[in-house]
Amino acid sequence: MAWSTMERMEVVLRGGDEDKDVIVVDEEEERRLALIRERRVGEKRRREVEYFGNGLRDVRGGGGGSVEVDGAAVSGMKRVGWVRARKRAFRGEGRAGVELAIEACGHLDEPSSWGDGSGRATRGKVSTAAGKCDEGSYFGLLPDDLIVMVFAHLRNTPDLWKVSAVCRRWKKLAWYPVLWREVSFEDFEFVNDAVIARIISNTDGMPGLRKISLARCHQVTEISVRAIPRAAGASTLEEIDLSWCAGATDQSVAELSRCSRLKVLRVAHNRAVSRRSIRDVVCQCPSLEVIDLFSCRSNRLESHLLESLSIYCSELRELNVANGRNIQENSVIGVVTSCVKLERLDLSWCRHISYKTASVIASTLVNLTHLSLSETKVDDFAVFLIAWKCRNLVSLQLARCRSVSDDGLEHIAKHLSKTISYLNLGSCHRVSDDAVMKLIRVCTNLKCLDVSKLPCRKLSQCLEDLAYPRGMKVYY
Repeated sequence: MAWSTMERMEVVLRGGDEDKDVIVVDEEEERRLALIRERRVGEKRRREVEYFGNGLRDVRGGGGGSVEVDGAAVSGMKRVGWVRARKRAFRGEGRAGVELAIEACGHLDEPSSWGDGSGRATRGKVSTAAGKCDEGSYFGLLPDDLIVMVFAHLRNTPDLWKVSAVCRRWKKLAWYPVLWREVSFEDFEFVNDAVIARIISNTDGMPGLRKISLARCHQVTEISVRAIPRAAGASTLEEIDLSWCAGATDQSVAELSRCSRLKVLRVAHNRAVSRRSIRDVVCQCPSLEVIDLFSCRSNRLESHLLESLSIYCSELRELNVANGRNIQENSVIGVVTSCVKLERLDLSWCRHISYKTASVIASTLVNLTHLSLSETKVDDFAVFLIAWKCRNLVSLQLARCRSVSDDGLEHIAKHLSKTISYLNLGSCHRVSDDAVMKLIRVCTNLKCLDVSKLPCRKLSQCLEDLAYPRGMKVYY
């Protein structure tokens, strides 16, 4: 006897033998279910029930058994999630799972928080366009919005790219706009112009695109980078990372000035980028909060760029101009005076920085948390001013500052004992073992200390007694 989909779900299995199924239909129960079925209107719901019925047929066909639909039991199951019900039914965990699944099919009306009226993802709706990979699988029973939520936990864009090639349904779900708020190909060397062109061609369906990262993508050329700000969805871009990217040149970086909402710009380690292109971006993007120019063609990164920053970027919170050996002290002072919201400042290997800059930093940047002055001309007096005024300082780097001695460490231990967690004193040869041990004892929040290349002789015993029990990392 051939049974329809609804009949397969509405029958009552009674008195079945272990070797064969004996199906007996309760007429009263059938009439009651017929009334319920009449209220289930709409083509979408019928497709969902039919889709679930195909899976239920496979479960029941696996062997004999007795299943009874009890009204009290079914009503008691309404509080349990329908996803759990389907999983239990398809695992074959007794009649409770089947009863729960039958009841769950009638409660799939909850409106989607992802739906936009376009007929895309809808909470509680199972797509009927599933590919062959979904047939007979638990994952294929999930509605579109839950699968999209699972895809949202993929760590990087290449993984999302791979799942889009599994089947037709996954391809459609993998390109939902909510999954493409951040596009990151960092450290993936296989990425080339063809991949970037595919992304750009779909940006009109990415209204929420916020970030693009091509860091360390050595096969991406200037053509792809110049096409990014011209894409349809580039108007919402807030962060662009082109660190170590082969396609970052003066011409391509200058095109980023089209992204008026840009807040984060990283072009570290790009020798082909000069101050002219950076200045074009700075003048057109007044909302910039983070600028990373570490080792960015230092021989041409002149002080005129910092003057532009002081004029146009008053909202700046992070600035990295490390290895800018031609940057003058007065230009840095101008930026510090204008950008009073700075929280992170990296001036490492800027050879013209001295205690004068440190005094302005200490008196102006009260919210500073991370400061790097490695291989500069700062001395103990500069360290005293910074430790005295910048009470929120968490990280301080003073490596290769040959004028810093035990007096500077004493000021750090006195004023920053409760806040400092990272301190770099590498190659500060005027620092003694006694000062370092005192610093370790006083600064209870210190997590990482770098005293490498120091003439230390007594640190090993101090580390075993104080540093290691606290979980502190010490490099010496």
